[in-house]
Amino acid sequence: NDNAPAIPPTPPEPSSGYLIAEAYVDNGGTPQIIASQSYTLTSERITKWNHYHLAIPAGALDAHTGKEIGLRFRGPGGGDNLSRYVDNVRLDHYPANLPDGSFASDWDSSPNRVWPGPGYWGNRLQDWEVRNGRVNCIHTSKPRRTLHRIGTSIRGNGGAFALSVQTGIHAGTIGTNARSGFLIGAGPNLDWKGSLLVHDGLGRDFGTFLGVNNNGAAIIEDMSEGTTTLVASGANQAGGFPSAARINLIGSYNPGPGTYTLTISSLGVTGNLISRASTEVPSDRILGSFGLMSNRSTSGTSFWFDNFSGAGDALQPEPEHNLAIIGAMHTLHDRTLRLTAQLAPVDLATTPNPTLEIFNGTNWNEIANAPIDNTDSLSSYTATFEIPSWNDTRKTDYRVGAQVDGETYY
Repeated sequence: NDNAPAIPPTPPEPSSGYLIAEAYVDNGGTPQIIASQSYTLTSERITKWNHYHLAIPAGALDAHTGKEIGLRFRGPGGGDNLSRYVDNVRLDHYPANLPDGSFASDWDSSPNRVWPGPGYWGNRLQDWEVRNGRVNCIHTSKPRRTLHRIGTSIRGNGGAFALSVQTGIHAGTIGTNARSGFLIGAGPNLDWKGSLLVHDGLGRDFGTFLGVNNNGAAIIEDMSEGTTTLVASGANQAGGFPSAARINLIGSYNPGPGTYTLTISSLGVTGNLISRASTEVPSDRILGSFGLMSNRSTSGTSFWFDNFSGAGDALQPEPEHNLAIIGAMHTLHDRTLRLTAQLAPVDLATTPNPTLEIFNGTNWNEIANAPIDNTDSLSSYTATFEIPSWNDTRKTDYRVGAQVDGETYY
């Protein structure tokens, strides 16, 4: 095919400790390489696994419609007496005209509550609050408090992305180890709900921090190997951490080496550049959950955040991902259904009664609503539905809905 993209050059045979991944299409029994990458195996022991990512350039498959696509792995030629093991291989496909994953959160219309809202998960839940139109980390004695973005993920499609947030000191005074900024690449091998729990103690796949430290310098720290490693740092700010700053993160993909260039900048209230740092990371380091992080200082500092936004082709909307309804359980006795739904700690004054709906094969129909428990003014944030004469001879799909901040979540 004269219009077929040029075959990328075969990477040079690396030395010991490498793995080569090759994506190819089947040309009548002859494999044609369309993307390849060499990975350094950094595990210091055989019980530790590393994860890697290979992105096939946009348009590289357009000339191969109908052909089988495959992925193969090999070590360096000549043998090096090393055993290589591959597991949990996943192929993601991103078509043209991807849905827009941009978002913006300002909390201006959110009531004061100990919960950031259905689009976020805070660690720990009681360590975050919404008050006066912004979200605050209110815990000052534990490290690495995280606020994960639930409704958006980062695609592995080689697209660019940008994140931005305003931040400042909420409590305490600036001291050593104070940090405010973004956490990306958290828990890439976990279920999406599991990745939201990344916080506190460092460990494998904790992620990468990009933000501002106690000296007002833009910094990038690798936290994915159980320790904190400073990767890049910008200039310190005279006077230390500013009273308020805007932090911007830009990620751009480099197709040749299969890496991302990450640039973090902190700006003053007038838009003046305070500090900037940049680094290049393997593309797998951006995959996983992302969000905000507040890290205590020796003098007990915590931070507030506002106007958190994101944009770019790498951002994937996840409309089914929300945690307004945490879960539900039920009992069925003498054809009476008793179902209790656990909600997040919503604002009781502005949240209508949750609803119970069943599916009739065509439509969802509301069959009941129930108040949110507030026994003795101490809410369990549960709603209990009791339905008599339940037809227990057939399977019935149900869902519980809750209206939060003007939108209904299930």
